[in-house]
Amino acid sequence: MNDKKLIDDIKKAVKTAQKAISDATGSALHRLKESKPSIDVVKQLVEIIPDALSCDNVEDQLPIQSAVWHPDAVKYIPVLAKEGIKYEISGRGMWGGLLAVDPTDKDFWNPLQLIVNICDKEDPISYDTAHLEVMKELRKYNLLLQLDIKKQILFYWSCFPYQTMRFEYLAEWDPDNLMTGTYEGLPLS
Repeated sequence: MNDKKLIDDIKKAVKTAQKAISDATGSALHRLKESKPSIDVVKQLVEIIPDALSCDNVEDQLPIQSAVWHPDAVKYIPVLAKEGIKYEISGRGMWGGLLAVDPTDKDFWNPLQLIVNICDKEDPISYDTAHLEVMKELRKYNLLLQLDIKKQILFYWSCFPYQTMRFEYLAEWDPDNLMTGTYEGLPLS
């Protein structure tokens, strides 16, 4: 069959369907705190539909940015970052969105900085524990480097009462930076 209009209509329909599937999957990635799928399921999902990693929610956040705010969703950040790097989510060198400024954060922090800083005064241990585990996973996959502690000023962002475990983890990993690091020209110590 040599019907150009039919072929064009089919291409248009496929493109529309792909966009709808990507948007639906992206929306699902923003609801990870409610659905709580296995990490393997999320990995498979984003491998099949990588465009979903770029889908913004109503607050203009990427899935990796919305995941950082809840202890039940933060565990997905390593897989979102690893897959996001493959597809240059947020651009080259943005580590799959880990270094992209979160549009909902008034201080213009990125998910890596928020991982060490976010807390909940009502449930500080859950937040500290969940976010610390993510830091360990990111480190395991070389998505959190010792250089980041200084470059992203992670000591400063972690030295508040509700981030004790995260601060201690960074201090054990890079004790020299704890003594020599600065924030706005002042020593961290």
